Amino acid sequence: MRSRRWRFGVAAVLAGILTGAGTASAGAAAEAKPAPDPFGIPSAIRGPISKEGRWLVDGTGRVVQFHGFDLMHRLPPYTPEPFGAQDAQWLADQGFNSMRLGVMYEAVEPELDTYDDAYIASMVGTNRMLSEHGFFNTIDFHNDVFARQFNGDGFPHWAVPSDSTMEASWKRVADTPAFQEADDKYSWQAQYNPLERHAWDHFWTNAPLPNGVGLQDQFVAAWKHVAEAFRGDQNGLLGYSPLNEPLNGNCVQPLCDHIPDQRLPFYEKWLAAVRSVDADRTAYLASDLWFAGTYGQDPDTNVRTILTGIDDPAIAIERHNYAFGADQVKQYVHDDELADELATPFVVNEFFAGFGPASKAAIDVDLAGAHDQSWMMWSYYAEPDICCAASGFLVDQSLPASDTNAKTDVADALITPYPQAIAGTPGSHVYDRSARTLTFDYATAPVGAARSSDRTVVFIPQRVYRTGYTVKADGAKVVSAPTSPWLVLENAGNAERVEVTISPASDSMVLPPSDYCAKNDCAVDGPGDAGAGVPGAPSGPQAGGAAQGAGSIPLAMTGLDGALLLAGAVSGVIAAGIGGLLLAHARARRRAGRSA
Repeated sequence: MRSRRWRFGVAAVLAGILTGAGTASAGAAAEAKPAPDPFGIPSAIRGPISKEGRWLVDGTGRVVQFHGFDLMHRLPPYTPEPFGAQDAQWLADQGFNSMRLGVMYEAVEPELDTYDDAYIASMVGTNRMLSEHGFFNTIDFHNDVFARQFNGDGFPHWAVPSDSTMEASWKRVADTPAFQEADDKYSWQAQYNPLERHAWDHFWTNAPLPNGVGLQDQFVAAWKHVAEAFRGDQNGLLGYSPLNEPLNGNCVQPLCDHIPDQRLPFYEKWLAAVRSVDADRTAYLASDLWFAGTYGQDPDTNVRTILTGIDDPAIAIERHNYAFGADQVKQYVHDDELADELATPFVVNEFFAGFGPASKAAIDVDLAGAHDQSWMMWSYYAEPDICCAASGFLVDQSLPASDTNAKTDVADALITPYPQAIAGTPGSHVYDRSARTLTFDYATAPVGAARSSDRTVVFIPQRVYRTGYTVKADGAKVVSAPTSPWLVLENAGNAERVEVTISPASDSMVLPPSDYCAKNDCAVDGPGDAGAGVPGAPSGPQAGGAAQGAGSIPLAMTGLDGALLLAGAVSGVIAAGIGGLLLAHARARRRAGRSA
């Protein structure tokens, strides 16, 4: 078990570690052109991505974090149009580095035994274009409420049981005044309709199709076909998610004791098919269990049973968090503890969806950062014909992303400084929004057996630090150029721990990656290439930041349950920045007394 100590305040100077004295602004020195670096940019992360205990690590063994979106269109033509290179570049300029790329089974196999390889090639092309802009993506076979016959999406028409009783009964539901008059015709009530559960029964029991193949077997074969199409892009993938939020058939969640019996055979079958194509990429399971359990207790038997029942070293847990208030906080805390217990990464692949104010999304981002969880926000494009009209990120979905076409409040909630790659074992992490100050620390010991890079990379968004930033570092030196959007910290040879504080300055500027690379001859190899990484040290000396002062003040570690609840309930407080202190309290309480 790793040890985490939370320190809030000023770190002591380590003599001789940094090239300059005192507190240094990232824009205080004349900018020098970076020297060639063995990594290159625009990605701070070098593929392939793999699992090391509870962490995701890159090809150098550094712990990595991902921020991004769910990107898909769930209705015809099923490709995420008009998403293109301009969107990808603007998003990369803001620090986003991952997408959960939705692949629709209805588009993959529109007719039984007939694959639409043109559609699949289009999705491969989208993934490749994103990869060229530094993104690592998860391939997600998506469904909501099984199929369009239930006013949802996902499965092809031929996968829906066609008995007359089902068709007639569904027609009665669809014709009800309540359904017809609903503003949001994404029929969540269909989840409680026995007819849709009947369709899931066909899936879980592997009911035979007209070709004599079981529905589940047909689905797994389609997955293998898609995985083969992505074979050439594996190093740039984050992983695979087998099926979004499937329901359990004719039982009521969360009282289905047979969930592991139902899920394990499917997961094993799916993994065997995918592993025959890609033996290494992480598989993200259990999005279907995101609402199964009361957090704060110990009802996660299903997750534990699935993890212990599958013999595969590259499994992670995918969570969706749409909770409010105290429950919103509890899920992140609880999942962080489970990640430690189960030595398994937890990734938040859905949150927000326009439910509530953007300050709720800010809470999710801050909690995920404090608890070492990568995230994808639902969603880049809104699809009001299915669900959640307020969920999109863009003002005008017919236009590419830009400073004026991103929803301002949502962009402000999502775009923050954060360490994209940590050369060590993460410790605490708090972002104070009101002060625009990020404080984090890490032990320099690697999370695995070895690490080939001692450079930590923090993304510095221009949106937050238009007039530059100041770095205080204890245990590492700054080796990046002053206006770089990547703060690069090189571990000192004798340091066991690195403590970093990043604050706004007033005498400089930060260039977005596209502008910085235009001036500094950045290598653009793509995240799957051996050259992907970060800008190197400038040719001239740069003053690294070091705090002045000898003390650091540990936060109190008792009597904090009320603070936890307040952190979840008072979204305005957290959005204003005071929540960073509450998160730090929660962090300290959870880490108190842990030994290495």
